Amino acid sequence: NGIYNSFDIFTLPTREEGFGLPILEAMSCGLPVVITDYSAPPEWARGCGELVPPVALEAEPLTNIRRAIIDMDSYVGSLVKLIEDKELRREYGEKGRAKAECMDWKIICKQWEELIDTKLFPDGSVPLKESPDKLSYNLEEF
Repeated sequence: NGIYNSFDIFTLPTREEGFGLPILEAMSCGLPVVITDYSAPPEWARGCGELVPPVALEAEPLTNIRRAIIDMDSYVGSLVKLIEDKELRREYGEKGRAKAECMDWKIICKQWEELIDTKLFPDGSVPLKESPDKLSYNLEEF
C-alpha cells in the first residue's frame, strides 16, 4: 500500500496482461488507472480510469500469442488528461476502489457457483448444497 499511496495515477501500458493484479492493487488504493485496452483488465477496470486502445496487434511467431501495440500519443494524452483534472482523478479513484472491493474471492466464487448452477440446473432445481467441511467420501468408492 505504501508505494501505491505515493502515486497520483497508476499506469501500466503493457503489451499483454494476464489478470492484471498490479492494476487491481492500485485501484484498491483509490488510484485512477491508465492501462492498455486489451486482455483481461479492461473487463473489470473500465470506468475506473483511461483505457488506451491498441493501434495494432502483433503475434509471436512460435506461440501466436498476440500482443498489443498502443498509440503513444493517445497514451500520453490520457496521462495529461488525468494530470490536469483532479476531479476526474478523484472520480476514477472512487470507482476503482469500489470495483476492487467487489473483486473478493468469496464474492467471485459465489458468482461462479451461481453461473455454473444456472447452466447445470436450468430449471432451478439445484440440489441441496453441503458445506465442503461436512462432506465425507471414501476414495475406495471411486
